[in-house]
Amino acid sequence: VLDRDAFKWRQQLGLEMSYVVYDGRWFTPIRASLQAAADSLATEVNGEVVLELYKGHVNAIQKKSDNSLYSEEFATFGEDEVYDHSHAEGFIRLYSLPSRIRALSKKK
Repeated sequence: VLDRDAFKWRQQLGLEMSYVVYDGRWFTPIRASLQAAADSLATEVNGEVVLELYKGHVNAIQKKSDNSLYSEEFATFGEDEVYDHSHAEGFIRLYSLPSRIRALSKKK
């Protein structure tokens, strides 16, 4: 339901909220702002989760949502209208740029 960046941000919100609660800052603008951000991210969240409980551990073993971003139709490296394989080269070059710069600077 959440894309990678939204999920990562939601995880960070949870961590920050835990600090606010632990420090007794519930009735503060910071807590209200964190809550508003979490609520905003949750607008598309719905569905069902099946949990497995075993010896103090909890595992999500099945998830489904009407707003899932996963589609078996597009989860392929075959031909489709959504993903153009030629775009991968630019993506790889862009995301590897810091590593390439670091390697080049160490060669000097």
